[in-house]
Amino acid sequence: MEYTKGKWKILEANNGTFFLRDSAGVEICEYIRGRGNAHLIASAPELYEALRGLFDAIGTYIGFPVEVMESARQAIAKADGK
Repeated sequence: MEYTKGKWKILEANNGTFFLRDSAGVEICEYIRGRGNAHLIASAPELYEALRGLFDAIGTYIGFPVEVMESARQAIAKADGK
C-alpha cells in the first residue's frame, strides 16, 4: 500500500479548521473540521501499522475471537482500498 509514511503534523488555520503536513512539510490534507477529526486523521498511519502488526502477530492464535479478527481484517482491507 502506498501512503505518506511518518508522523503527520496538525496545523490550525485562522478560521478554526485544521490541515495536516508530513514530516517534510508537504500538505497531506486541508480543511478538516474539528480538532478531534484532525487528531484521528493524523494518527492514521500509526494506527494502520499497529493494527497490521497486531493482526499479523495474532493471526495464528486459535483462541482469539473470530469477530474481532474479521473486523480487523475488514478495516485493513478498507485502508488498503479493497
